[in-house]
Amino acid sequence: MMKQTRKGSLTTKLTLIMAAIVFAVIVSICVFNTVFLEKFYINNTKKKLTRAFDTVSSMYEGGNTIEDTLGREIQRISNLYGINTFILDTKWNIIYATQSKGENIKWFQDLLFNKDLIVETLEDNEKFTLIMGYDPASAMNYLEIFRTFDNGNQIFMHVTVESLKENVRIFNGFTIVIGAIILVVSMVVVYLVSRKFVKPVNELSNIALRMSKLDFDVAYTGDDRGEIGLLGKSINTMSESLKDNIMKLQRDLEARRDFAANVSHELKTPIALIEGYAEGLKESVNDDAESREYYCDVIIDEAFKMDRLVKSLLELSELEQGHVHFEPEEFDIGECVRGIVRNSEIILKKKEISVELDFDGEYPVYFDPLVFENVFGNFFSNALNHCDGEKIIKILIERKTGYIVSVHNTGKNIPDEDLDRIWEKFYKVDKAHTREYGGNGIGLSVVKAILNHLKLAYGVQNTGTGVLFWFQVDKRN
Repeated sequence: MMKQTRKGSLTTKLTLIMAAIVFAVIVSICVFNTVFLEKFYINNTKKKLTRAFDTVSSMYEGGNTIEDTLGREIQRISNLYGINTFILDTKWNIIYATQSKGENIKWFQDLLFNKDLIVETLEDNEKFTLIMGYDPASAMNYLEIFRTFDNGNQIFMHVTVESLKENVRIFNGFTIVIGAIILVVSMVVVYLVSRKFVKPVNELSNIALRMSKLDFDVAYTGDDRGEIGLLGKSINTMSESLKDNIMKLQRDLEARRDFAANVSHELKTPIALIEGYAEGLKESVNDDAESREYYCDVIIDEAFKMDRLVKSLLELSELEQGHVHFEPEEFDIGECVRGIVRNSEIILKKKEISVELDFDGEYPVYFDPLVFENVFGNFFSNALNHCDGEKIIKILIERKTGYIVSVHNTGKNIPDEDLDRIWEKFYKVDKAHTREYGGNGIGLSVVKAILNHLKLAYGVQNTGTGVLFWFQVDKRN
């Protein structure tokens, strides 16, 4: 398995790719040299010969003498392009030549008497005739261009075209040797350099592997500022996000398990009571009417608690999903608070609790009155059920950013370790006392969900004489 991984590694692939590229370049150079170099050389020589011929022809007008100035210019041009130039009169006497006398005689002999010359006309027009010849005796190619002027004089320009086959063979051999050296050096360099670049890639691969096994403690620590560094930072961000989401999912799963256990626990007691008292009625444990009425009252009360619990759970579920039914209208929260207190007078008298309303005047808002009653009602009900000591509930409305509504009850403080947890579903500080007044631990969770959705502040704090709950109400929401 490791051997396969090394064969397929990025370093090996880059090295082989570089080797293939260098090899392809070497082969391409050799092929192009063999096929096209000689043709390119001949074509380039034709262009130079034609260009030189046009220049000399334009300077020479067909006279039988050549001035020194013109002769020097023709000589310069001929030397520049490596060309032999001859100007002949009508009787084939040499008026001007760039070669020595012996070379002139050899050229005339070949031109007039060498029947073995192989000649091919490349171009024939009004300005000149261009031919290519081959001399088997010397195995030499040559290009020749000539023209006849109106007076019969002729100008010839001749250049030898050397065979490049041997030169191409030598150059290809040299290219192969140099290419082999470059191939080896480039492979070594690419191998070493790629290892440096592949190292962080391998590191990122190992990080990803560990992440796949839910190990999020590892992180990319490289200092690369390019794409690798950007990828490393992205993986780190993804790792943190996955870690947080998995932890959140685990908490959610734990919360679901706790929720199921709490619901089962909350329903277990009323179901057991209903079942016991129903069996008692069925078996006529007590035949007197008063006992039967008591049994029925217990069953109805426990059924009512179960119904309230189910409704609270459904309401909380909708709130947590963001389904808050909010229908604002103009009303006075001071009057609303007074109305809720008035409706609780019987319970207040029974528990011998006095209520102090520490506010006066009008407190108009554009808010949903049912939502306000739900939130305030939970806080006020909570104060009723936990009021002790001096048995005083103090309600205060302050004009700040909107209004701050607070409910304070005398009695025991909430333990510090429980202050943050009282907003959790089914959390009860005093389970026995909560069961006694019919609480189910859902009310404050409903309040939290409502106020969080509306983005309103709220809180709880212990005071020297009891507990204070408060929440914010916008004047217009």
